[in-house]
Amino acid sequence: MGPEAAPATEALCRALGDNNYDVANEVAEALAHIGKTVVPELVEILVVRVPTKDNIRASVMAQAALVRMGPEAEPAVLLLADAIKAGPDLGSSAAARTLIQLKVPPEKIITALQPGLEWPRPARIWVHCVLGSLEQKPEKHIQALVKMSRLSGHWGIRHEAICALGVIGPKAEISIPSLIALLNEDSDELLRARCATTLGRVGLQSEEVGIALGQALGDESDKVKLAAIRALGSKGINAIPALEQLIEALQSQDRIIVADAVHALGRIGPEAGEAAPALAKLLKDESPSMRRLAALALIGIGSKAESAISALIEALEDKHSVVRESCALALGSIGPAAKQALPELRKALEDKEPKVRSAAKMAIEMIEGRHPPRKPLPHEPQT
Repeated sequence: MGPEAAPATEALCRALGDNNYDVANEVAEALAHIGKTVVPELVEILVVRVPTKDNIRASVMAQAALVRMGPEAEPAVLLLADAIKAGPDLGSSAAARTLIQLKVPPEKIITALQPGLEWPRPARIWVHCVLGSLEQKPEKHIQALVKMSRLSGHWGIRHEAICALGVIGPKAEISIPSLIALLNEDSDELLRARCATTLGRVGLQSEEVGIALGQALGDESDKVKLAAIRALGSKGINAIPALEQLIEALQSQDRIIVADAVHALGRIGPEAGEAAPALAKLLKDESPSMRRLAALALIGIGSKAESAISALIEALEDKHSVVRESCALALGSIGPAAKQALPELRKALEDKEPKVRSAAKMAIEMIEGRHPPRKPLPHEPQT
């Protein structure tokens, strides 16, 4: 399907918000193949004015279609620049994120947005965001956003500027000291929470970010705690400096906090070995989802999870097959030190569930040194 499908554009655009992700994804692919003639319709869908569940989904898929269109999406550049200028904030944000991802020569986008440096401040935030993402020397744009993040009496401007720094990501690392200061000192809990989220996107591998986010787990605001713990679970973040606080978070009465702490500990990998006893206790949790999550974290910790071996062996009898499967794989990830689990794993070769039998077989081979360490599945912690 290509340009000849243009007559179906209206129907396809309506289907971008389909509840079935696979359907919406196929529709986005079809629109991308139609090409530049559908660009105006896609931009209109992307720039959400009044957010609802349905049009947010359609907006995301419209962005995907424009990105997949490649160089043919060039007509979108000026339309998206106009959308940034017009606002509102949600539409400006979506337009900026899309411009950053378009497979169009960056110089064309940079040229189109140069006039935006003179636009009103709300629009200028997202102009700086795009230029800071695409230009080789982004410092002046990062500094402009940092300055706006500290404007007294302008909550909306501050919030959007902090969000924009997160969109830029690691290229905005010079903003880290300012973001940490806001996280520690600002009186507004929502701004502190947004700082935590942005630090998780900007401060990859930064020890000072890991320390700051760990300290934020002691914040009086649950919103800040949750943002900080999720930032610590972000891919690529250095959460090792927050190890002690993450282990403490496993004792929280908030189940969401506990689950996110478990996830973050699994992402740390072998360096989180001292968390294994606390994670082993969660293998007896009343929730099968939490038991499985704990086992997945132990997979991430791998050979340093020896203290959890007995609990993992016991959990091979769990009534939920996803828990049994994950526990078998966790034992395998520990390696030869888990040889005491071999008898129970051989019993698991007769499990009624094929996935459990397969996991048990792999675990036995890993413990016996006949199988290389397995790579985590997409839903598991990456080490």
